Amino acid sequence: MSEDPKVRKNRSPNHPSLPLETAVEKTKLLFEKYHRQPAPLMNACTTIGYKTIYSTSNQAIAALKSYGLVDTTGKGDNRRVVVTEVGQRIAKDAPDRDQLLKEAALAPPIHKEVVEFYNGELPHDDILRDYLLWERPEGARFNEDAVDGFISRLRDTMKYAKCGKHDKNNNENEDGATPPAPDNGINLDDSPTEIKVGSIVQWTSQGVHQFPHPLPIVRIDEHNGERFAYFEGKGHAPMSQLSLSTETTAKPPVELNLLTPSSQIPPPQQTEFKGPVVRFPLAGGTNEVEIRLKKPVSKKDFDRITQLLALSEDSLVADETDAPAP
Repeated sequence: MSEDPKVRKNRSPNHPSLPLETAVEKTKLLFEKYHRQPAPLMNACTTIGYKTIYSTSNQAIAALKSYGLVDTTGKGDNRRVVVTEVGQRIAKDAPDRDQLLKEAALAPPIHKEVVEFYNGELPHDDILRDYLLWERPEGARFNEDAVDGFISRLRDTMKYAKCGKHDKNNNENEDGATPPAPDNGINLDDSPTEIKVGSIVQWTSQGVHQFPHPLPIVRIDEHNGERFAYFEGKGHAPMSQLSLSTETTAKPPVELNLLTPSSQIPPPQQTEFKGPVVRFPLAGGTNEVEIRLKKPVSKKDFDRITQLLALSEDSLVADETDAPAP
């Protein structure tokens, strides 16, 4: 059966998967190790924090390239990555670094197009989101899975490069004064870069609050170029979707369904399972992995599954001192 074209998602325009500040930090790592010498792709990925050549590491290299910080030669996994002169001057804090950062911020075509469309002043997120989802030409629109992350990274990039009026939500009155924000417990003016361990935050996805009340962050980790905040009970959320709360004392952590104690989970109904099943043994047959799906998944959902498995490493991997002897 063919896919219904009415529900088919658009492929978003090419855009950097990293904000400029993160891209500059990774460029510095490359320059400190290889200077202006071409590095094999695998070595470059390892240097900037990735264990393998995978979709996320490729996207990170592509982001550095889109900002003009690195260049690549060759094809596929045989590519080599080299820091450009612009990347070197930014990494070495050259006198023209500020100007080069502004140029790098607008180097990705989608960045330049959006910023120029709004004459250098990005509008409120709601307006920008509608433009990216609905008002751009057919075939050049974003899909809902990517648009919020793009807006967040674009704002962070414009702020870091000090390009135009990047950090206003266009909520000023005619006299230039900013009206008081509604008392909803969330400080919308705080930048995500100010969020840290101990911050009390709200998680908002697709415009909907995911927590009944703000929660404190107990840990922050980076995985495949994206930062995640962890909350008591091992729940986690992307840092790009968090907002600082004005509350100074957090309420008890909410118990998400996925964290419900096993003793409270009702036994699954025994139904015939017809979806794909993958099984393979581990550790000489003393352990086994089994993955069950209701139906085959897309490549995008498969990538999400692998990322979720990687994020579950702390729960799945035993400490060396606790690991059973072979």
